[in-house]
Amino acid sequence: MAILLRMSSRGLLVLAAVTFGALLAAPAQAQDYPVETGPMSASGGDLEPGDSTTLSGSGFAPGTDVDVLVESAPTHLDTVQADGAGAFTATVMIPAGLSAGEHTLIATGAAPGGGTLVLGYPFVVGGDDSGAGELPETGYPIGLLATAGGTVLLGGLGAIAYGVRRRLRAAAPASAGDGR
Repeated sequence: MAILLRMSSRGLLVLAAVTFGALLAAPAQAQDYPVETGPMSASGGDLEPGDSTTLSGSGFAPGTDVDVLVESAPTHLDTVQADGAGAFTATVMIPAGLSAGEHTLIATGAAPGGGTLVLGYPFVVGGDDSGAGELPETGYPIGLLATAGGTVLLGGLGAIAYGVRRRLRAAAPASAGDGR
């Protein structure tokens, strides 16, 4: 079943503008949450289940509660208070049941300007924490593809609008000549 839509050249231009605007308004990549992120330091070398480590970080709102947890297997480890400069120190124990693989210690709290600040410290259980085994960034830069697709779409809509307008102009003199 085919549906025939009749649209004026002005309607096509509006459709093209809306489509192009939607392409520009859509983010090329997922937006990061939370608002702010940063690094955190930990004492000691390789962290293994049952080990104790002292974490430190800064950048929080003064006096705010800072929650410390293991992100990969969500386990709350401690809540401490940031000092007057927005820094914190917490001694935590890596959970005994933590599986082998990559994990991240996370500290979350209020940022000075509002929103949330998250600090992270990645580590590997049962392996080398040097970062040599990090996964490569994958995917395709979708922004370039979306821009090219939008350009082709606008070009096609422009060609259709030009053809419709040309056909209307060609038909106008013939109908004007019939009324003599």
